[in-house]
Amino acid sequence: MAMDPAECLTAGSIMMPPGGSLGRATHPFIEVLIVMNGRLSVKIDGRAVSAGPGDSVVYPPRAVHQEFTEGSAPVQYFHMAGYGELEAHVGHVVPDRSGRLTVLARWLYEEKTSPDHVRRRGTMTLLFAAVLDELNRLARPRVVSRLDSVREWMQGNPEITHTIDSLAAMAKMSRCHFAREYKKVFGITPMSDLRLIRVDEACHLLLTTDLPLKSIAERSGFCDEYHFSRVFRQLRRMSPGEFRKTH
Repeated sequence: MAMDPAECLTAGSIMMPPGGSLGRATHPFIEVLIVMNGRLSVKIDGRAVSAGPGDSVVYPPRAVHQEFTEGSAPVQYFHMAGYGELEAHVGHVVPDRSGRLTVLARWLYEEKTSPDHVRRRGTMTLLFAAVLDELNRLARPRVVSRLDSVREWMQGNPEITHTIDSLAAMAKMSRCHFAREYKKVFGITPMSDLRLIRVDEACHLLLTTDLPLKSIAERSGFCDEYHFSRVFRQLRRMSPGEFRKTH
């Protein structure tokens, strides 16, 4: 079966106040919302669902939908829309315990402001396709338990030394079996995922503290400031200092 070519039409960020709602809508394309803060209540084709931080709300083409703020707190979410391959088993709400969809949504939102229009369009489409791939993967049946616990440990402790051997021991698996199963479940190798986790932690510290880069490198788990800057530039396409100034 031929796959639908991916295309990202738009992306953005929305903040809804307590008690807020948006009008009913339907579109010929796929729309994805990724909740960052608060709880979002959604009606999709007459069915009510609820989504919290880290959850993705998925509107297939032509689905009639409407969003409401749930509770007394405001709701912030990233939204994106476009065309691509969305497998039939993907539900209206997809939990993402790994946080990969949130990272992709942030990159997509940041790419929207790129002054290079040609590159921006292509990169946004690649990121949107990656979001759809991840939604498809998350919705497939999979074994969770020990691998999720290992990843949550890495996310909560990015500053300590992690090795394949130590992580495999935590998962009670052999080194090779752990590496193979981790990539099968999360779509990325353990060490590559650890780099993403550490860079995401560094981004948080850059935006919320005035710590010098050396301290941020240490708290994020990088061996020194040079290594931190090199990896950060590889993954974010700018230096840590540039990221702090432009956000």
